[in-house]
Amino acid sequence: YSEEKDFSTGLQYYEEALEMMQKYFSSDHPHLGQTYNNIGSAYRALGDHQNAIKHYKLSLEIKSKVLSSQHLLIASTLSNIGGVYEEIQEFKQALLFYE
Repeated sequence: YSEEKDFSTGLQYYEEALEMMQKYFSSDHPHLGQTYNNIGSAYRALGDHQNAIKHYKLSLEIKSKVLSSQHLLIASTLSNIGGVYEEIQEFKQALLFYE
């Protein structure tokens, strides 16, 4: 749905997927972390920066528990958070996540 720019539908499917995963996976399973990241990206595309940050931080919390601090997925999520802060012109916050 990203290619079609139908972010609302994509968000709906990500949220449904999250509900299903929460039934079958532990609360710190990497799939949940990546799904929260995807939900954050959908909110970001919709211009809902606060919900984007919220979901990116949930993703980071899970990923930080189960992955190495140098893992690419953690770096990607940190960059996503920094990008949202940059978009809303909170440059000092953005820099904290970019570093």
